[in-house]
Amino acid sequence: NPCEIKLGKAQWLVKNSSEIAFLGYGQGVAKAWQVLRALQEMNNNANLIDLIFAKPLDEELLCELAKKSKIWFIFSENVKIGGIESLINNFLQKYDLHVKVISFEYEDKFIEHGKTSEVEKNLEKDVNSLLTKVLKFYH
Repeated sequence: NPCEIKLGKAQWLVKNSSEIAFLGYGQGVAKAWQVLRALQEMNNNANLIDLIFAKPLDEELLCELAKKSKIWFIFSENVKIGGIESLINNFLQKYDLHVKVISFEYEDKFIEHGKTSEVEKNLEKDVNSLLTKVLKFYH
């Protein structure tokens, strides 16, 4: 069954030769997809992975990704401390893989409540802010 979700297996959503990859987790997948679409409109591209599971990580897929993409952006609604960035960095260290990791997870601080779009804009987690940050890594 091609739609079957397998325990511990991530999914390639976009696979190409780009040295940049977006790793999405949970709601972060949709945000990564929006940033990727905007990049594609500018004739740029990136690989897109839906991690699906935080534990266990799909080490086989991530090892394959590390061979081709040297900059990974993490899109996740988690906090950085103990979040996906921590898991990814531990994985990279375990296998001595050299990949630059940039996390768009939340800092460990109180976040004022409000309308989601306004909160995201204030924290620079909206699509335009994230796109601006990602574009700095394209030549």
